Amino acid sequence: MVDALFNICDQTLSRLRVGGELRPLLHAALATMLMYYEDRYEGKEMHSVLALMIDAYSVIAPVGANASTKQAKLMEWGAAIRLKVMLPLGREPVSLPQRSAAQSALLRSSLCGDSSTSTTCT
Repeated sequence: MVDALFNICDQTLSRLRVGGELRPLLHAALATMLMYYEDRYEGKEMHSVLALMIDAYSVIAPVGANASTKQAKLMEWGAAIRLKVMLPLGREPVSLPQRSAAQSALLRSSLCGDSSTSTTCT
């Protein structure tokens, strides 16, 4: 998905390609984009970027996945990334108020490997 989203090809600087020393920069950029995907969608912002993200996901999406399924997957990944970033800071993600306590616990359990209600992964 990174290569498709950022147009990485054999003509791209080798430092940005798989195994390159700057590849983690692209992973961080993608994670940030995914983290805020849902906020951008709900705010009706950055339509062209969101469309490019859907197109990039299409490269790895299951065959037959429709647009709403792809969008839901990007939002799911974004919520998981946001939770993983916020929990070590001792905070719950605040910009997704529609997530129930049960959903937060499920995400926490999948990321932390336990079912605790602690706000930090150990």
